Amino acid sequence: MPKQFFKPKYWPVWLVILLFKCLCLLPYRVIMGLATVIGHINFHCLKRRRNIAEINIALCFPELSAEQQQQLVKNTMINMAKAFFEMALCWWASDKRLATLTQLEGLELLTQYQSQGRGVILLGMHYTTIEMAAATMGLRNKVDITYKAQRGSLIQWLMQHYRQRHFAALIEKNAMRQMVRNLRNGHVIWYAPDQDFGREGAVFAPFFNRPAATLTTLTKLQRLTGAKVLVFSHFRYADGPHRYIGKVIDPFETELGDDEYADACAMNQAFENLIRDFPDQYNWMHERFRTRQDPEQARVYPKKIKKKKKSKG
Repeated sequence: MPKQFFKPKYWPVWLVILLFKCLCLLPYRVIMGLATVIGHINFHCLKRRRNIAEINIALCFPELSAEQQQQLVKNTMINMAKAFFEMALCWWASDKRLATLTQLEGLELLTQYQSQGRGVILLGMHYTTIEMAAATMGLRNKVDITYKAQRGSLIQWLMQHYRQRHFAALIEKNAMRQMVRNLRNGHVIWYAPDQDFGREGAVFAPFFNRPAATLTTLTKLQRLTGAKVLVFSHFRYADGPHRYIGKVIDPFETELGDDEYADACAMNQAFENLIRDFPDQYNWMHERFRTRQDPEQARVYPKKIKKKKKSKG
């Protein structure tokens, strides 16, 4: 660990981390109860994040009434709070405890292509259950994962460190050569391209009937490696023997890789179909429609207000 993370300015972060580590000793229902309380508080306090979720949900679910949309926003923020508590479980709970909470379906699809020596691109989404999904999959089949590097962040460093517990390799999202090499060697790469990464290397494909900047990396990887493209969904369930169920599915009628726009449309449609099953478990607090198809169009989201630095003296 870099020595800089032991400086006094990081001590409050370490205190929060210690608190979360202690929380793992509590029963699951108590942990989720605390998360629900925090989620309600966040709904009232995190106004900018709530506003982004309100805009996204209004755009994607116009058929819902204003009251229904607001309830969906509130449930989303509660589920996002649960995600932070689940992150603590994934970092420090025993494998035995995590195994009792999770179940994986469709693993035979992965092993089928891996047994043929073929790589697999496992498309994922930014559900609020993304950390528990790592445990759900990682306890049963090691996969590689892509991530966005962020320098100088203690939380980011810890996330990368502890995710190695459940993943075979962590690949920086721009490391195309490494992704190609690993796929050609028969690896499974969990890849989540469902966010707005800008105009470069993207096409505008429909997502909930609205044009959304969608990366074309999937098509490039498939063409270069011949990897099979599958989808990994993962949801949180209130009842049942398992709280989290991950499913590996093949929603595509044909092999991808022929056309960037067609692939982006098929991928976004597969995502949308799954999100509609549990819409409150998706991360609606990301500015998914930030990049406009017409650069002259007005912003969908309000600009972030930067705090003025206090002058010295």
